[in-house]
Amino acid sequence: MRLRERVTEEPELRHDNPLLVQWEFASEERLDKRNSIYRELIEGDNAEDVLFAAVAECAPKRVLDVGCGIGETSERVARDLGASVVAVDSSPRMVHLTRERGIDARLGDIQALELDDESFDCVIAGWCCTT
Repeated sequence: MRLRERVTEEPELRHDNPLLVQWEFASEERLDKRNSIYRELIEGDNAEDVLFAAVAECAPKRVLDVGCGIGETSERVARDLGASVVAVDSSPRMVHLTRERGIDARLGDIQALELDDESFDCVIAGWCCTT
């Protein structure tokens, strides 16, 4: 996978700017826009499919999804692999949407998780942005 260059005349606003990330992840519409731009710029294999294949290969029973976004990956892992999934996100809206998918979703800072050591077979961070 590689990122295509995007030419723009607008002032540069980094994708990892903490205020931008917080604003974009506050609603599913803004997150969808961010993700569609990302997908437009990526060439090669679909990152979500590559991530899922890697998770499937280790056949986990318990999965931690950090930075879960709207919970699509969490739901896919639970449904297709039969794994128990705990999802964590810093956005209350993303946690709400993930819970609507039937996933145990929790609000939290992924840099300070309050989870027992060795309680997961696999940890994924597919859409995780840290600043």
